[in-house]
Amino acid sequence: MELERPFLNGKNIFLQPMDISFLDSNYLNWVNDDEIIDNMASLSLPTTEKGLREYIENNTNRSDVAFFAIRWKENSEFIGTIKLGPIDWIDRKAYYGQLVGKKYWGKGVGTEALRLLVSYGFNRLNLHWIGAAVIAENKASIKSSERAGFTLVATIPNQIWYKGRYTAMLHFGITSDEFYAQEKCKNDT
Repeated sequence: MELERPFLNGKNIFLQPMDISFLDSNYLNWVNDDEIIDNMASLSLPTTEKGLREYIENNTNRSDVAFFAIRWKENSEFIGTIKLGPIDWIDRKAYYGQLVGKKYWGKGVGTEALRLLVSYGFNRLNLHWIGAAVIAENKASIKSSERAGFTLVATIPNQIWYKGRYTAMLHFGITSDEFYAQEKCKNDT
């Protein structure tokens, strides 16, 4: 059942816990849209409704994954997803992944959702490090990660088969100390 209120509230978007109620034709179309998944290291094979249902159920029933629906504030439209996990509770670290429908590209949704997720990860979950693995050609994810305060920590050449050739995988990361220092700078200005 869909929640009536936001779990994490931003300026233009809000995040709600993901559940099966968000399984709709838009989501299924997104994960099967070549333009959307073109620069993603996952989703190389077609996804069925059954497969997407299983993915949602598997990731919403785990204690080591925070999986959210991204909603546009103005009309509550479901516009994407963002996920933190699996979370390593011993080392207090996790990777994130996100997907935004094309209608909302170029509106800062990815960066805003990522900032909400990072704040949640550090302030509520007491994580120490959050990272992302990004295909070198995925300019939007690179820009979003950098705008959210992540830095490039590693480049691994020839890791991903992309458009007929191997390309690099870029690893971005941010520590809780870096996040709090950035937040302090914002508050001091």
